[in-house]
Formats: sequence, structure tokens, C-alpha cells
Amino acid sequence: MAPIKSVAVVGAGPAGAITVDALAQEKAFDTIRVFERRGKAEGCCKAWREPEKYLGERTVVVGASISGPDISHAIADLAEVPLNCVVRGKYHPYISDYAFQHPNIRRRPPITHITSSRETNQRTVSFEDGTHLTDVDHIVFATGADTYTWTLHFLHFLPNLASTICNNRLPNLYQHVFWQPDPTLCFVGAVAAGFTSKVFEWQAVLAARFLAGRIAFPPREEQQAWERERIGRRGDGVPFSSLYPHFEEYFEEVRSLAGEPTEDGEGRRLPRSEKWWREGFDRAHLKKRIEVWKRENAEARDRIRREEGEERVMYGEEVPRPSGIQNQRAEMQSQSCL
Repeated sequence: MAPIKSVAVVGAGPAGAITVDALAQEKAFDTIRVFERRGKAEGCCKAWREPEKYLGERTVVVGASISGPDISHAIADLAEVPLNCVVRGKYHPYISDYAFQHPNIRRRPPITHITSSRETNQRTVSFEDGTHLTDVDHIVFATGADTYTWTLHFLHFLPNLASTICNNRLPNLYQHVFWQPDPTLCFVGAVAAGFTSKVFEWQAVLAARFLAGRIAFPPREEQQAWERERIGRRGDGVPFSSLYPHFEEYFEEVRSLAGEPTEDGEGRRLPRSEKWWREGFDRAHLKKRIEVWKRENAEARDRIRREEGEERVMYGEEVPRPSGIQNQRAEMQSQSCL
């Protein structure tokens, strides 16, 4: 491969930023140009900020990966009851469905269509089971990369690339990074469930080493065999690019391919993967989060039981009446099926 002196980095988010650093540390390129559609590099941007915005509001949250459960649980006690969460029954491998076990959450099937009125700003959400939810105040799309389809419109000069996207996966990526027909086209961050920023760093260093001409890859036949083996093991879809729970295996394979910096210190060094990374990840990112959800779910159920008990005492046991909370829920259920 001829020496590469100019590199374009598309995107200035976390993956783009670490890629620029890895390229710069190789000290092998004359030009590293960053293309970012926003006015400045901002990292991860989300429209959702504070739960108070949803107080008493009829809300639909779409997604069951990472942000979906987080947002749903954060507003379950604030939004109008029930909070409507659109899930497909396939939950994130890290955290399962614990967040959606909150008593104020109603799980909904996928959305078929949304209708809205410009005059009244009213929205109706229709679901696959034939039910409808009217007068929706907020729809939060927390779907992330697992739901949105890849689009590579800016690579229109490579029609064979864009047309091959299938099952939300870009085929022909060796080690989830290098497009096999032309490995100078690299994708940093094209993974799911993968230790995010750390895997960005490992992939960025591997890409920078290759573009600097300091490493070579096995023949394309072996690269294709790597892809076929992974499809057979993980499937041909999003699970193909999911690294969880085999972080250490992937980190060490990438580190081995990338090798060490030059004797002059050019290049970013990748440390050996440590067992405690995964342990700390599970403990902080998974165990504590799930523990909080379980505890708050139980507290919410206890609070509802107390409130319903207080209303039964208020009405008198001889003339049982449904509580205000039950009335509210019944009303919401009725409205949702109009």
C-alpha cells in the first residue's frame, strides 16, 4: 500500500476525537482533516435533560437499550400514569428489563404510525396491537444505534458499499473496523454493547497504525473467514457487532494487531486488558444500576399500596370504592384504546 499522507475523519464525537488523537500520535500524516456537520465538536448530544419537563405529561418512550430504560425509570414517578414504553421484548444484554418493571410503566408493542394536527398540536400514537394513545405530549426516541439504520449517503461514490447494508450491519468489516475491499476506509465505533469510549480508543489506534503503514493484515481470505465465523457464532445483525461480554478477547486481539509504538515513541500505546475493567464495569454499570431499579420499583409498589389503603379507609370498608390512583389508571387505559 502506498504511503498515506492525508486522512479525513468524519465526525467529531467521542470516536472521532480519539481517532484524531491516535492519528496525530503516529506522526505520519501531513493532513488530518475533521468533517463535522455541527458548528463545533460537542461529543454525545441528547435532547433529554431534566425529568421535570414530563411532570403530569402523557409520554411515550421508545427503546429498550441503554437510554430507554434510564429515561423511563427517571420519569416513571413524574409522567402521567401509565408511562408508555415501547419495547419489542428483546432487552439489552447488560440490564434486561428491570427498569420496565416499575408499576407506573405500561409496556407497549411497536408503533405502526403517528398522526398529528398542526392546528391543535395533538398527537395520536398507534400500536401494532390495534390500540391508540391520544393527546400525547411527548415522544422520546431512545433507540440509539440498535434501531436506526446505517446511512452512508456521503459515500455515494461507493455505491457497492451503501447498497450492502443489511440487518443494520455493514458487511465486509474486518475486526469491525476495516472495509475489506478498501481497508483505507475505516469505521471507528461500529460496535454495539462494547465498552464505548475504551473500544473507540482501541479501534482508533489500530486504524492509525494501519494507515501509517506500520502494520499489515492477513490475506483477505482470512479476513472473510473471520467474518463468516463470527456470523455463525453471533448471527447476521446487531448481535454480530455486540462485544459484550467478551471485551477482553476483542481488546487483546486488537492490541496484538496494532502492536507497539515505534522505538522513537511514535504512536499511542495500548495497555494490556485487565480483568478488573470488566469487573468494575459489571459492578458499577450493571449491578448498582439494577439494584437501584429494583429498590425503587419496590418502593413505588409499597407507596401505591399505602395510597390505595388510605383511600379505602377514607371511603370506608363497608362501601369499597376504587382509589383515585386506580381511577386514573382506568381512565388512561380507556383513553389508550379509543
